[in-house]
Amino acid sequence: LLYEMLRQRAACPIVAIRHDGDEHDCTSTDESGSIQLIVRHLIQQHGLKKICFQAGFPSHAECELRLKAFKQEMENNGLPVPEDAVCSGTMWMDCGDTAYEAFFSDPQNRPEAVVCGNDYMAVGLIRTLLRHGIRVPEDVIVTGFDNMPALGLDVPGLTTIQPDYQTMVKEAIQLLDRKIKNQETEKKKRILIPGTLVLGESCGCCKRSEEYLLKTSRDMMTELEQRNRQVLRMNSLSINISACDHLEELHQV
Repeated sequence: LLYEMLRQRAACPIVAIRHDGDEHDCTSTDESGSIQLIVRHLIQQHGLKKICFQAGFPSHAECELRLKAFKQEMENNGLPVPEDAVCSGTMWMDCGDTAYEAFFSDPQNRPEAVVCGNDYMAVGLIRTLLRHGIRVPEDVIVTGFDNMPALGLDVPGLTTIQPDYQTMVKEAIQLLDRKIKNQETEKKKRILIPGTLVLGESCGCCKRSEEYLLKTSRDMMTELEQRNRQVLRMNSLSINISACDHLEELHQV
């Protein structure tokens, strides 16, 4: 609907940020190259061969690109990707049980690593694995994507991909400037920005410092306090609004 509206109403140049598509000029993360970084690391640095992939929604564009890149890189290294080596998730932490059943229900046929389509699914899977007594990274390596801020101190720090959002926005603004000045002749331009491999504890290549853990703990407590204060303010507002009998009172509240 958004793109249909833009086609009908927008008379100015359009550049989409963090979006890879054919509708308009765009800048986005190089999903394929970024997933390849993770798979190559697992194969070349850790010597792994049996690697599974937890994808997101089948219709989600980024998820499809990441899954396709995973399969391609595995094929490039002569490693098979059987049907049971891929399962779909919700892009959130609540699909850990689904991935566990898909990949770990058979003790004789467990993967050496699971590449997850984003950090949330990776954290959800790790928490499920720990509940079942499976250690990360000692028993299995789990990786994510997006390098989200600390998602919890109860799980190892993730090996993941850091998208370069600053370069993405910079390239988009520069492209938009060229389009406005009629200096850009290419009809549709796709600028793919490489991500960076961030090594963490979930593959065993890095360990978080005590200083990092303390700072993260403080930050999380601060965020929790802010959320609690917000809840109290909203409750107070709701009570005061419900006590209003006239429009003037409502305005005052």
